Amino acid sequence: MKDLPEVEPYMRRANVMVSGIRLENTSGQILTLGEVRIRLHGETRPCERMDAQVPGLTAALDPNWNGGAYGVVLNDGRLCVGDEASIGPDSRE
Repeated sequence: MKDLPEVEPYMRRANVMVSGIRLENTSGQILTLGEVRIRLHGETRPCERMDAQVPGLTAALDPNWNGGAYGVVLNDGRLCVGDEASIGPDSRE
């Protein structure tokens, strides 16, 4: 998101934000956040209403699934700021 001002999480309308994970083409894989496992189902398309917060934000998030992903939480568990995040096939099935 270069050439844009700092973007606060609420501007993205995200439930959880992580860094260092590429989400592009991860449908069916498991995102592990702390103790929580989420089966990813697809891309969350950027909402054009984001441009009301930061002009150009929608276009900046459009390529490579940068708008995020959506999925189903598979288990309850504790999730804390700073927890490790990883993505891959479900090794528990």
